[in-house]
Amino acid sequence: NLKDIYIIGFFGTTITFILLFFGARMTSGINTAILLQTEPIYSIFLSYFLLKERITKKQIFSTILILIGVVTVVYSGTFSLNLGDLFIILTPLFWQISHLLSKKSIKRLGTFFIQGGRYLSAGLTMLLISTLIGSNQFGVLYKPAELSSILIIGFVVAGIGSLAWYESIKRINLSKATAMISPYSVLSVILAWFILSELPSIYQIIGLIFVLVGMLLLSRVKSRKRE
Repeated sequence: NLKDIYIIGFFGTTITFILLFFGARMTSGINTAILLQTEPIYSIFLSYFLLKERITKKQIFSTILILIGVVTVVYSGTFSLNLGDLFIILTPLFWQISHLLSKKSIKRLGTFFIQGGRYLSAGLTMLLISTLIGSNQFGVLYKPAELSSILIIGFVVAGIGSLAWYESIKRINLSKATAMISPYSVLSVILAWFILSELPSIYQIIGLIFVLVGMLLLSRVKSRKRE
């Protein structure tokens, strides 16, 4: 059980946090929000081959729309791929590997055990990595603004958000659950616009439209297993 939990935490939190934080520093907030929507693409393929979930033509068509949207955002007038964009695109792949392992183990281990174990094991691993590379920034814990941000992220994301997520994938297909949470990218783009003063380009707007249409179509697909 502990081995399973560590693997879930390593793929779902340790690797993804590193990729996400470094990637977000190398690309724009809007690109980050939209490129994270590659997750339904990974989910469909992994769920089909490893969870034996049924994949319909509608799901395939929707996935193609999402892919077109992502390519449009990455293109942005040139075919050069930013390293930060690549990190962001890889992040959902490791999320899905973690979710796949969680879905297979959730009835055996329980929601709270997986949730708590994932973040505890990942936190200890990241603390070890931070210590080994000498970036011990524990001084931020004494700053009220930084500490409050950490606590809010921990309570909302690691607490409420992940609990709701695990309860969802326990009841419906992983590919469907992934598609249903994806519209948060719209809110992310709006926040990036107002908070980070990032005005979306025409390529980002077109890409976002394709992504949203694809996600909405995916969310209407019924959860089924293959015969």
